[in-house]
Amino acid sequence: MTTRFDRFTQKAREEPGLRSNALMGLLCDPAGLRESFERQNGKKAPGVDGMRKAHYAEGLEGRLGDLSARLRRLGYRPKPARRTYIPKGDGRVRPLGIPSFEDRLVQDRLSRILQAIWEPEFLECSYGFRPGRSAHDALRRVAEIITHERTQWVVEADIKGFFEHVSHDKRGLTP
Repeated sequence: MTTRFDRFTQKAREEPGLRSNALMGLLCDPAGLRESFERQNGKKAPGVDGMRKAHYAEGLEGRLGDLSARLRRLGYRPKPARRTYIPKGDGRVRPLGIPSFEDRLVQDRLSRILQAIWEPEFLECSYGFRPGRSAHDALRRVAEIITHERTQWVVEADIKGFFEHVSHDKRGLTP
């Protein structure tokens, strides 16, 4: 991690609810973009640009400098995601969007910044989409509660299709 980012993360932990504004400097930081590059899995499928980690590594410092400059001047434009379909067990397919390599770097960097801000705000009982936590961790905790604590009710809810059926009208008047 970069020193500047370390200080930012530490401050976010020490002062929950702290307002952060001027985050663009953290996003544009070439050292931070390099860290995001290192975090990428070299075996992932390429996006619409056809770029893989090994190819992006050729002239890496120049590429990261250019990406940083485009981010800084607001000239960076994400590429469309490459759409592919993954077969499911029941014969249907699940759509999957594969971002370009540079988009992965920017997404990773932004994700790390937002995690530093929001992670201290989450309760310990929250498991969804948090670093170092999984659905298996949540299931283990539920098993502990049911086994060792007084439990009167267990409610299971399936929200499949929720967003297809919820009203998207701002006033909530249309189905």
